[in-house]
Amino acid sequence: MKRLPEDMTPWQIAFWFRSGNGWLDGLSPEEVLGDRKGVLNAAGRMQEPPIG
Repeated sequence: MKRLPEDMTPWQIAFWFRSGNGWLDGLSPEEVLGDRKGVLNAAGRMQEPPIG
């Protein structure tokens, strides 16, 4: 199952992977690759509409 949105470009995916993420306590997915469940959860959250 693909977790990130289908319409993300390779550059957007790279930016997401290297950027801090609120679902990962401000760390980037790259920094917490050992937390597979957390990274997959953060990726899945990208499918949700933004709030605010």
